[in-house]
Amino acid sequence: MLSAFNFSPDGKMIANWKEGTVNLWNSDGTLHKTFQAHNRNIMTVRFSPDNQMIATGSWEKEAKLWKLNGTLYKTLKGHTGSVNALDFSSDGQIIASGSTDRTVKLWNKDGTLRKTLEGHEGEVWGVSISPDSQMIASGSNDGTVKLWNKDGTLRKTLEGHRNIVRAVGFSADGQILASASDDGTVKLWRLDDRPLTILAHNTDVVYTVRFNPDGKTIATTSGHGYVRLWQRDGTLLKTAEQWQYGPITALEFSPDGKLIVSTASDRTVRLSRADGSRIKLLEGHTGQTHLKTVLAVSFSPDSQIFAIGDVDGKIELWNSDGSLKQTLPGHKAKVWGLSFSPDGQILASASADGTVKLWNSDGSLEQTLSGDGSKLLGVAFSPDKQPDEQIIAAASADGTVKLWNKDGTLLKTLEGHRHVVRAVAFSPNGQLIATASYDKTVKLWNRNGTLHKTFYGHKDQVNAVAFSPDGKTLASASNDKTVNLWNVDLDLDVGGLRKYACEWMWDYLKNNPNVEESDRHLCDNVNK
Repeated sequence: MLSAFNFSPDGKMIANWKEGTVNLWNSDGTLHKTFQAHNRNIMTVRFSPDNQMIATGSWEKEAKLWKLNGTLYKTLKGHTGSVNALDFSSDGQIIASGSTDRTVKLWNKDGTLRKTLEGHEGEVWGVSISPDSQMIASGSNDGTVKLWNKDGTLRKTLEGHRNIVRAVGFSADGQILASASDDGTVKLWRLDDRPLTILAHNTDVVYTVRFNPDGKTIATTSGHGYVRLWQRDGTLLKTAEQWQYGPITALEFSPDGKLIVSTASDRTVRLSRADGSRIKLLEGHTGQTHLKTVLAVSFSPDSQIFAIGDVDGKIELWNSDGSLKQTLPGHKAKVWGLSFSPDGQILASASADGTVKLWNSDGSLEQTLSGDGSKLLGVAFSPDKQPDEQIIAAASADGTVKLWNKDGTLLKTLEGHRHVVRAVAFSPNGQLIATASYDKTVKLWNRNGTLHKTFYGHKDQVNAVAFSPDGKTLASASNDKTVNLWNVDLDLDVGGLRKYACEWMWDYLKNNPNVEESDRHLCDNVNK
């Protein structure tokens, strides 16, 4: 039985192989050449972009470059394990090889070694060089896909597969990477997820980021008590006078865009205009400052009430004129997150006591949502208008996100982060959920709980996330002293991407001997 085959880039020749022998066929079915390439089993064969050469990799721990008449051109020696995968750069001058020795090697066409890429914890089964030759992708036994820069440095690790990654390949424009795995899935990764803009605080940790409801202005808070107002293109509009002393722990715009409430570790709560000018320092039952630091704030949808939660577990409701309306008994531990329902009738509070509490507008407790006991650090209501369709999402210190119905039914636990999840937010249309984590990443999840995208770029823990009102931009604030603005592709053509993936994987699914019979038919119902 023939193990597999490959077409030449111009479609005029086909290569297939069995054990150590390569057969080259013309597209009309006539045999062009048969030659013994290796003494042991061949694992892979690739044509060069100019159709003048093939590369072969085998159990002999080496790769070879051949002219199409069967003449050996170069032998690439250096691996200590079987060579499972090969790829040429678009100009044919660089060859990438992946091996069971867990490395990827980059070679010049003359056979000299350029770089050895080390980082996988398992055998490498797939390699691909991007069309612009700036990146190399590798898939491994360890279940990860790694992206490398051409100088050999690791760019990022893509996690999501649950078994061996057998093959990887770039789209023609270099914007999408496909990976095929023994877990029965083909995953498509968008590679254009660099920040649209980076808002730099230079010397100051960024704790909070929020969009003004008009979508034009972004507010960020610092560890030194400053609030900065930015345009979406990254232009700094204003650094407000030092509002508070110590880190500003929370900030919110009113839904009408006219007011800002900020809370700080100096135990103050301030009400300000949207342009950054102060209105007043709130005076509660304890005087001008609260007995405990306030950690969370949220406005009601009509902008008439805002809620604050403190380290003692207490929740206070304030009128927008700065007068205290009501105090709720709250929780047994710190209140880290607050969120009003879309109609303003329910307030959700997330606490370090491991619960989310739902409060009616009259201050009575409607429901207590319990997780697994881990601290809950953020909470968000989905924007659905129908109460029975609303979802409450809570960020957890155990690295997960919990999704509940309003009746207290746990719908889903989102798993994927490797550290504390500090914040959670719904997109304006309610179809995506953004999460910020101490693992330095921001993740986008579909409403059904599947992972949509991971944004890499921050160099320290991510503290907050916020969607723009139009849902096209996501902002994230980090301890690395930056706020990143990310493009959110809400109009992803899933059908088109699925078709592309199946076209790309068709030969692999049908001819690779390592594919289970049931998996060979994954794309049978997808139009080619």
